[in-house]
Amino acid sequence: MHDLFYLIEAADAYGFSSQAVQQAFAAIEEQLEQYSYSTARFFYVYRMLKSEAKPGEKPEAKSIRRRWVLAFPSPDAALSFAQQQQFQVVPRLSCVKVAHLLTVLLQNSAIHALIFAADQGENPSEQQLPTGLRIERSAFLTLLKGASCNG
Repeated sequence: MHDLFYLIEAADAYGFSSQAVQQAFAAIEEQLEQYSYSTARFFYVYRMLKSEAKPGEKPEAKSIRRRWVLAFPSPDAALSFAQQQQFQVVPRLSCVKVAHLLTVLLQNSAIHALIFAADQGENPSEQQLPTGLRIERSAFLTLLKGASCNG
């Protein structure tokens, strides 16, 4: 329950009950188990400042594309992805739990989806998102609404 505290607070601001959050979280937990992930584990997120772009990327291109949060099962997987994508900066990783990632997804309407990258040996080619569990913001809101109706 402690991990869900901030998610429950954020969801309350959108009119969702703590019971709806717990039910939605349980549903996501089941989906994560298909990848052998636990909601208690930490995931690694590569952080990039707005001024840090890929080589040759135009500033206006950054502002119109969809934003994703990519959560990796290990620091090595996150760094490998950053190198594959040829980011020019040294990656800065944040170590976060599932409840925190869902809180960010809920609170930031600019984020299109959260992707829990599958733990695999191969990385996707450049310009390709990793495979894994994808939770779109709209689907998460629908899940919370459905849990609210059922609760």
